[in-house]
Amino acid sequence: MGSGRSGRAGHHSSSFLKNPNISY
Repeated sequence: MGSGRSGRAGHHSSSFLKNPNISY
């Protein structure tokens, strides 16, 4: 979990832009 924290953050940003409807 901690290892993919950096990568997850970047991916999260991309996902949010593509799916602004998602409530994160």
